[in-house]
Amino acid sequence: MIYLLQVNLGIILFYALYKLICTRDTLFNSRRLILILSLILPFIIPLIDIREWMETRDSLVMLTNFDYSTTIPEIVVGTTGTEPGNHVFVISEWIKYIYIAGIIALSIRLIIQSISLYLVIRKTPETRINGIRIKCLKDKSGPFSFFNWIFLNPDTVKEEKMSEILTHEMAHVRQKHSIDVIISELVNICCWINPFAWLMKREVRLNLEFLADKKVMDAGFATKSYQYHLLELTYNRKYGLSNNFNFSHLKQRIIMMNKKKTNGAGHIKYALFA
Repeated sequence: MIYLLQVNLGIILFYALYKLICTRDTLFNSRRLILILSLILPFIIPLIDIREWMETRDSLVMLTNFDYSTTIPEIVVGTTGTEPGNHVFVISEWIKYIYIAGIIALSIRLIIQSISLYLVIRKTPETRINGIRIKCLKDKSGPFSFFNWIFLNPDTVKEEKMSEILTHEMAHVRQKHSIDVIISELVNICCWINPFAWLMKREVRLNLEFLADKKVMDAGFATKSYQYHLLELTYNRKYGLSNNFNFSHLKQRIIMMNKKKTNGAGHIKYALFA
C-alpha cells in the first residue's frame, strides 16, 4: 500500500510538471516522450533506495533520520471487547479491498474491449482504398485505428474527405500510437482511484490526436477544410482501445492546429523535466 501511495503521488507530481511545461507548445513528439516517462517513472522511482547516497551528504543527514518504514495507520471503528456480537473494522483493510476490487473491475473491462476489437478484426471484410488496407465497417461508427488496422465505413465517408481520414489514421498506425494507449490504460487500472491518472490518460489520447492532425497538415491539406470535416464527421466511440478520428476535445485540437509552430529553442524548457 505504501508503494501504491508513492506511485500515485508520483503521477500527481508528473502530471503537474507536464501541465506546467508542455501544454503551450507544438512539440508533440517531445510531449509524447514526456507523457510516457510520466506514466512509467512513478512505478520505478519508489523502488530506488537513495538512503546510502543521502547519508554521505551532511546537508541531507537529517532527512535520513526519519522512519522510512511508515505504514498506513490502522483506524479501528467500533468496540474492541471480546463479547459476542462485537465487530472491529480496520479502515486500511477496507481501502485495500476496495482498491483491488476496482483493479479487477477495470481489468475485466479492458479484457472485454480487447475481445470486442479482436472479433471485429476477425469478422470485418477487408479492402484497399488508395493503396491502404482497410477494414470495412457496416455500421455508422466513425473511423478509428488499432495497431496496424484501420476501420471505417466507406459508404459514410465523402470522397473529398477520404484522403484526410486515411492520412490521419495512417499517422496513428505508423507511429504506433496504440502502444501509448495501452500503457495509459494499464496505468489507469493500477491507479484508478487517483483522478490524476485519468487526467494523464486523457492527455495521452489528446496528444496522439495532435500528432495525427499535424501529419494531415504536413501532407498539405487545407487546415480550414480539415477542421470543417472534423466538425461534420459522425462520432460514435465504440472501442475504448482504438484511436478515433473524431476523438473528443475537438476545440483543443482546432486551437492547436491554428497555433504558431514552436521553434527548436522551445526544447530548452524540457530540460526542466530532468
